Amino acid sequence: MRFFLVLYLVAVSWSFSAVGKEVKSPSSVEGMYRVIEITAKDSVYWTLFQKEGEKSPSLAIKTRVQPAGLHPSQTYELRADILRQSATMAEAGQLLVFFPTQQGRTPVCLLSVEQPTANFTGKLMDYDHPDFISL
Repeated sequence: MRFFLVLYLVAVSWSFSAVGKEVKSPSSVEGMYRVIEITAKDSVYWTLFQKEGEKSPSLAIKTRVQPAGLHPSQTYELRADILRQSATMAEAGQLLVFFPTQQGRTPVCLLSVEQPTANFTGKLMDYDHPDFISL
């Protein structure tokens, strides 16, 4: 039992260090981002985004639900609260995607599996919209 606990702690610390350091105060990014890749492993989905005008992916989110409506090579307007930041990549704790509709834009919120559920802080949760959908 102790062996599995140590193995779990090593895996968690490795995955945390692979992305970068946790951001102390909520910082956010927004703009037009293109979906580069959506990968699934063990019912966890990694979605990589590339900001328009950049050459490499710069934003990622790790979710337990498949991000419905997001398609590779499509560009979406995003707002994201950054959970962890490294030199080249940021991991979003919560992500707001604006889908174009006939009435305008419909925001859909994706929450990371790494986001502390008791700590919904940042600019995203202050967003007020009558059609707000949270997955």
